[in-house]
Amino acid sequence: MRIAILGGTFDPIHNGHLAAAQSVSSAFRTNEFHFVPAFTAPHKQSQDTVSAFHRFAMIALAIAPFDGFRVSTIEVDSMEKRYTVETLERMRSECPDGEFLFVLGTDMYRDFETWKNYRAMFGLAHLVVVHRPGFTFREDLAPYRVI
Repeated sequence: MRIAILGGTFDPIHNGHLAAAQSVSSAFRTNEFHFVPAFTAPHKQSQDTVSAFHRFAMIALAIAPFDGFRVSTIEVDSMEKRYTVETLERMRSECPDGEFLFVLGTDMYRDFETWKNYRAMFGLAHLVVVHRPGFTFREDLAPYRVI
């Protein structure tokens, strides 16, 4: 089973998120695409976001028309700040035979090496970096298993 994962605050979810998910799903022939709203995003300075539960509901409504798209409660259920590496470890433990693709935009990728235990993530999932207008791809991180 090939599962793509896109985490974020999704405040709000928008057409760019959906277009990226469709593109990645098609290009990598995923079985499922999971949107993972953060309870509290560790990398965001401002915490003035809509409640995690409302963001979860917005995602559920937005992805309803798409086959294979799912919204995960893995971080919302924790009711505390979670780090991506922790989420990937838990998802891997729940689906040990799954092939995971972690999707992030070029905006997040530029600071990827500052993420908690970012190197451990390469053993948990392949990275898929999606272009976001106004942000360039960091070639110096390319030796890591970016697909």
